[in-house]
Amino acid sequence: MHFGHAYFYAGMALMAAGWTVRQVAIRTLGRSFSNVLKVSGGQKIVRTGMCASVRHPAYTGTLVMVAGIPLAFSSPVGLIPVSFSILAVLYRISVEERMLTDKFGDEYAEYKRATKMLVPRLL
Repeated sequence: MHFGHAYFYAGMALMAAGWTVRQVAIRTLGRSFSNVLKVSGGQKIVRTGMCASVRHPAYTGTLVMVAGIPLAFSSPVGLIPVSFSILAVLYRISVEERMLTDKFGDEYAEYKRATKMLVPRLL
């Protein structure tokens, strides 16, 4: 196998893994998931599945997907959308966490202490 093909397959594997993580996260969140930042009436903090250790697993999946782009296309130019995606996701998380803190108060603060933002045991 040509070395360039290895990067392509590694990038595609990252994109597939990220997509899978995102889909599992969306399924785990169920009715609590929305593409629009909002808290619905009766919404609860989900603490099962991936959400038991990571507060934003759908964003984790998105970032893993995007990280596969520069590998799949063997291009450092692909780091540009990765950089913008990281910044956009971190900004959106900050807005979402303020919203959830306003809604759930101490319950969300305790959830934040018990979990990582994006990567279990790391971040």
